[in-house]
Amino acid sequence: MLDKLPSPFWAVILAGMGAGLALASLFHPTPENIALAVLGVGSNLVSGALGAFAGHAQASAQKADVTTPDARVTIGSDDQK
Repeated sequence: MLDKLPSPFWAVILAGMGAGLALASLFHPTPENIALAVLGVGSNLVSGALGAFAGHAQASAQKADVTTPDARVTIGSDDQK
C-alpha cells in the first residue's frame, strides 16, 4: 500500500522530519555536541528531500516521449548472429 504513494510525498515526509529534528535540537536544552549532532541529522534529511525533488524533476524532464502509430518496432543489437 505504501509503495503506491508518489515519490514527492515521501520527500515531503523526510523534509518534515528533518525540520522537526532541527527545531527540537534548537529549542531543547541539551549539551552542545548532542544538539549539533541532531541538527546535522535534520539537515541531512532536508538536503536528501531536496535532492529527491531535483532528481525526480530532472528524470521527468528527460523522459523521451516516443510514439510509433501503426509501426513495427524492433529493438536489438546491431551485431549479426
